[in-house]
Amino acid sequence: MPLLKRVFGCLPIYGALVTVRAVSRRDAVKELSVATVFSLFPIWLYPLLMSFTDQPLMETLRSCVQRGELYLYSAALLGPLIYSVSKRYDTNDHVADTSGSERRGFPRIVSLRFPYEGLFSVIAILVCSVAGCVFALMRASADGLFAPNLNEETTLLGSLLLYGFTWSCMFCVLVYRLDLENIPNRFGDDTKGLSDQWHERN
Repeated sequence: MPLLKRVFGCLPIYGALVTVRAVSRRDAVKELSVATVFSLFPIWLYPLLMSFTDQPLMETLRSCVQRGELYLYSAALLGPLIYSVSKRYDTNDHVADTSGSERRGFPRIVSLRFPYEGLFSVIAILVCSVAGCVFALMRASADGLFAPNLNEETTLLGSLLLYGFTWSCMFCVLVYRLDLENIPNRFGDDTKGLSDQWHERN
C-alpha cells in the first residue's frame, strides 16, 4: 500500500489526493455531487419524466446530449476551477487558540501555492478551446451551414470523455481548495513546518 501511494502520488493532477485529509475528499464528493445534479438538471429531468411514458430512458437521454451539449457543460465546469486555482490562500496575521484568546507573533505566510496551478490553467485553456471548436462544428453541421463530416458516435463519445475528465479535475480542485482553506485552522507552533509540508506535496 505505501508503494502504491508513492506511485499514485507521482501522477500529475491526481497525485496530491493521497496526501490531503480524508474529510476534504468527503466534503468535495458532497459538494461536487450536489453541483453536478443541479447543473445537469436540464439534461436528466426530461428523460426522467419521459421514462414514465413509453419512451426508453437511455434513448431519450442520448437525444439530449447528442448535439454536443456536454462540450458546453465541460467548459462551464471550468469557471469555479479557474477561480479556485488562481485564488490566493492567505493565512491570518494571528491564529486563535482553543481557549478563545488570540495568539500573536506567528510568522505570516503571504500565500500558499495551489497544487498543479500551472497545469490546471493549461487544462482549462485546452478544454475550453476543444469544447468550443467541436461544439461549433457540430452545430454548424446540424444547421446545414457546411458538412465537416463529423462522426456522431465519435463526437458523442468525445463529449462524454471530455466531461468526465473535466469533472475529475474539478473534484481534485475542490479537494485541494478545501484542504487549503482549512490550513489556517491547523496552524500551531510549527507554522513554518506546515507551510513547507504543503509546498513539498507538489
